[in-house]
Amino acid sequence: MDTANDYRILVCEATLNKLMKLINASRIPYPVKKEKAVSSIRELHSSLMAIKYCYLPASELTKSDLLKDYESKVSILTDALSGKPLKKLSETEELVVDEIMWALNFLKGLRSRLELGEDNRMEYAVDVLGAEVVSVSKHPNADALWVTRAETFDKAFTVVTNIPDIRKGEIRGVALLPPVNLRGVVSEAMYCSKPLDSSFKGRRIPSDKLEVKELRMQIEQFLKRFKA
Repeated sequence: MDTANDYRILVCEATLNKLMKLINASRIPYPVKKEKAVSSIRELHSSLMAIKYCYLPASELTKSDLLKDYESKVSILTDALSGKPLKKLSETEELVVDEIMWALNFLKGLRSRLELGEDNRMEYAVDVLGAEVVSVSKHPNADALWVTRAETFDKAFTVVTNIPDIRKGEIRGVALLPPVNLRGVVSEAMYCSKPLDSSFKGRRIPSDKLEVKELRMQIEQFLKRFKA
């Protein structure tokens, strides 16, 4: 496996870069162990680099001490950045918190993405789950956008979309991307499939069921922005 060029690992590396920039540039709106967090990111980056240049087959990598060490360091980083806001947050502060939480959850999920196998598909770099659209409403500040809520069996996401025919009750693939504030509403994911059979709810959506063009463009932009 060409781990040095695998999108799953490259996006994790970019996520660490994003997280470091967030911590250094933003005022995190709750008490955190900042020095420990910065140190933990550096140590986690070292563990990720060991994975990046190991060139092990995916089947061996998922059983390796390298991945176990990486996961242990993700837990340490999560502890360093855990905390609760002590006041009502502004939109900017809420987005910072959402970005940190997304990054930590994303880093935790590397194993499940590596378990997808040897193929270096760009869409394997992010989590894409089947979710049920449980509500649809017009965006309060944009005529061409809709604010939706989508749920798996144990997760829920706010998704701002420009899909005009999105309907409550549909099962669609949602890619869990970095949160973004779209005209005053934070969107936590992006729809990337047509309506699917109900059996896909809560499952990883296979590539042949996805509309990957926009998803791949989003991943490319993220890598370009936060490349080391």
